[in-house]
Amino acid sequence: MTPQPAHAARFLLSHLPSWTIPVALAACLAVPHAPWVTEAQAQGHLLSRSYPGAPVPDPLEFLLPGDPVDEKKMRLSMAMLRVPAVEFAKALEQDHEAGSLSWHRWLLQAKAAGKLVLVESFRAEAGPREAFKSGYQRPQHYIRQGESSQLWSRIMQENAPQLNPEIWDRMLDNLDQSPVGSIATGEMTLEPDQGGVEIKLNVTCAARPVKRPSPAWVHPHFPAPKLLFPTWEFQGHLLAPLSEPFLLAAQMEPLATAGEPDTETSPTHVWVLFGKLTLSPDVAERTGDAPPLETAAGAWQAWSLDLPAQAAQGWLRTRRSDADDGLRLRQWLAKAQPGGEVRLRSVMSGSSTLGKSSRLTDNNDLFVRSVVKWNDSTGFEPTHNDRIFRPCEAEDDEFSRRYELNLQTSGIVLPPGGGIPWQLALLGHSQPSAPLVWRRWKHAMEGTEQDEGNLELADAPYREEEGFSLETLSAFPPGKAVLLSTSQQGKRMLATFARVMDGTPPPQAPQSPATEPPRTPVIRDPFGPDNGPAAAPPLLHTTVWQIDTPLDWMVKALALAPDQAGSLANQLLGATQQGQATVVAMNTRRQIADNTSRWNATQPVNFYGGPYVNTAPHAKGIYFNMRHLEQMATGAKERMDITVDAQSGLAVVNAELIAIGTPAWRHWGIWQPSVSGTNAANSGIRRPAFPTDLLHLSAKLPPRQPQVVAVSTAPDATTPGATGSRLRWWVIGVNKEDQPALVQPVEPPAPARSSLVQAVILPLPKSETIPGDSRALAERLLAEAAAGTRAVLDVSTVLRLGTRDYTATLTSGTDYYFTNGRTHPYTEDQAALINAPAVMPPDSEYDDQINLQNRIVGTRLEVNEEKWTLTRDLSPPQVVTDTFQNVRYEFPWQEEETTKRTAVSVQRPIFKVLTKEGTLPAPGHPVVVRLTEEIVVVVRVGA
Repeated sequence: MTPQPAHAARFLLSHLPSWTIPVALAACLAVPHAPWVTEAQAQGHLLSRSYPGAPVPDPLEFLLPGDPVDEKKMRLSMAMLRVPAVEFAKALEQDHEAGSLSWHRWLLQAKAAGKLVLVESFRAEAGPREAFKSGYQRPQHYIRQGESSQLWSRIMQENAPQLNPEIWDRMLDNLDQSPVGSIATGEMTLEPDQGGVEIKLNVTCAARPVKRPSPAWVHPHFPAPKLLFPTWEFQGHLLAPLSEPFLLAAQMEPLATAGEPDTETSPTHVWVLFGKLTLSPDVAERTGDAPPLETAAGAWQAWSLDLPAQAAQGWLRTRRSDADDGLRLRQWLAKAQPGGEVRLRSVMSGSSTLGKSSRLTDNNDLFVRSVVKWNDSTGFEPTHNDRIFRPCEAEDDEFSRRYELNLQTSGIVLPPGGGIPWQLALLGHSQPSAPLVWRRWKHAMEGTEQDEGNLELADAPYREEEGFSLETLSAFPPGKAVLLSTSQQGKRMLATFARVMDGTPPPQAPQSPATEPPRTPVIRDPFGPDNGPAAAPPLLHTTVWQIDTPLDWMVKALALAPDQAGSLANQLLGATQQGQATVVAMNTRRQIADNTSRWNATQPVNFYGGPYVNTAPHAKGIYFNMRHLEQMATGAKERMDITVDAQSGLAVVNAELIAIGTPAWRHWGIWQPSVSGTNAANSGIRRPAFPTDLLHLSAKLPPRQPQVVAVSTAPDATTPGATGSRLRWWVIGVNKEDQPALVQPVEPPAPARSSLVQAVILPLPKSETIPGDSRALAERLLAEAAAGTRAVLDVSTVLRLGTRDYTATLTSGTDYYFTNGRTHPYTEDQAALINAPAVMPPDSEYDDQINLQNRIVGTRLEVNEEKWTLTRDLSPPQVVTDTFQNVRYEFPWQEEETTKRTAVSVQRPIFKVLTKEGTLPAPGHPVVVRLTEEIVVVVRVGA
């Protein structure tokens, strides 16, 4: 009987000499062409076919005419070039008008300067509306990290000089694969009336993987490294010139090459895709009398620059519109250099027809991305290997880092008074926020992270986007760079600019007579059934500040009223210029009204944990494993929905704002007292504590006047629950980009139905009673606090400007992760855990799956139309130790019960948490409510 091909391959591989196995595993199969495409003349494919010692190819070979084109055909030649990012970013900015930059001349100059390296090339011929495919991909086989760990465990258990055939069989059954190589697919059609060729194009360039040794499972018979797969992708639809070379797309290199500074967040090179068309003589005769295009007829472009925050803040404070954004971009690009004061973080570009009518597709979506992906552990578990305890992966998943620009063109908008239409698009932009950092994780309580065999994991996303990411619907003037977003982190600020290029702008709309008022802007939907107009919402630029001040600003916080929100915001911004206050974060974004924008400026922090840590006590210590991976996105996350009230002109903001700081890592002791040399300080696990601020509110804000919307005591991760040493102010400003700045700005009054709710926690001994009408006492306590004669333990304030009927929530504290070694009910009910006694009950038993919990230690104030609710930790967590007797040894593993027993000590925290609620007092009539025998809260409402 003839064996099946898969079985035959497995048989051959299992009987090959051991030195040939890696070669056999790397064997690849060609991907067959899909039945709907024609054969293309594939050339190059450097990513999949280059070899050591190969001649260096000419990066500009795609410009040469080559062989004659077959009758009724069009040839598309493309080259993917590796270019220094700063050089390309400056050149791209100069291409601010159609044909203003000759890419042909630039390519020749860059080649002469040695700035171009060919990454990949494509060449395809096809007739009009005939699908084409160029390129080649093969599968790269590899062993997933989870499978690698299980194989390692079996090999170590057998401890044999050669491999068991069953192990090889299992490995071959479980090999994974990822494509390597390059593919370009699409269609073309001649557009004689537009002087070009319409192209629908998809390009994928998957480079050979980068191998990273896995420190946890070093196989004695074959290598099984982590494979990091870099991929560059473009999907677009464009109108290309007939004979001139044109820019198709550009995106950052997926993964920095060896030798580049690892302190830089971004690669120093960009992969740029250029194209050139060659027509057969019979097709060229049908090009018509329309003026030929000189470059691609449309494109979306973006630049991100890393700047000193102080310099950028000075410009942003005086910025009133997007009029000077392009000049500012040009000035900063001129100063940009790797490692310099101004650094380029990314440059992106993608050609697009910008929503114009098409004979090839109704899909005008565009994306250009570069991503590096790899498989890694999301949890680890013990095995039945009784020779060596080494955790094996319980679960694995795909991790990635990406640069991406994606757009969905929605139509055009005529600016006030008419003029050249602006492009309306839903724009997404994302890029990493920090260098890729790999961390080691131990698996023995008494061990260290540097021990041999520990796992390695990167702070990279696997569940959500990380880094700087923005999704916003906005309008863009053609040929003009505009500020898209900013984000401050420490003393640096990231500024992102975007520009839409229209190589064939429509004729300018006729101007209204001077005697008529300006026309209302309209949006024309090119995909709508009647192509009719619709009202255009205002164009907005929104800024959110987090500002920290010393406690001597407490007097301003205690006197704050809704009608002071604007003037106090001005004072805060002025204090940051004078060094009297610190901008913790400052994020801006461009959007149109009546839409929701999402903005993240985060960096993932990965740590093993989940609901428990599984322990295995043994004669010399405690091994452990964690089956789950947790991920916290530190930084700022903001979701804002903004509309503009037609009557008042106020911006109605619904905001969800999250600010999570860099964690402090705390060691939690877990040890065997009977093992010499182990104690609470040197045996256990690390758990993070994240400073956390959460604000959810609604407000009506006047344009061009920032407003204070909240203030609280700033959290400190190192001392959760302690009295703060700073105040944190939240300020929101909304500008209308299409309105001129006021000559003499005058602060408008607070909107109607505005309110302020403030909770001030103060010491007050139980000997001083609280009368039924506590207004006089409240006013006295607040006056003493303002004068500095009475300590302020905490303050939480929310302003509901024009929206006092809405719910607002302010949380300030530390997201505190901790351990608890006792069995239920403490592991099932967090309330029972929080209120657990310091001395455990006599019947408490050790849970070998030590419970892991987290909660925000701090203060939470929630207010609605009628009530206030305050939850607060009355003191920092107190750490106690539980020692459990009669704990079973669990390594080496034995199915039957063993008589070996030991004692295990586990640290856990004790919390003192209190929740109070009450009816909101009348404005100007503060009340005092006792929290404990020693402290009270004063609740006041301002209106």
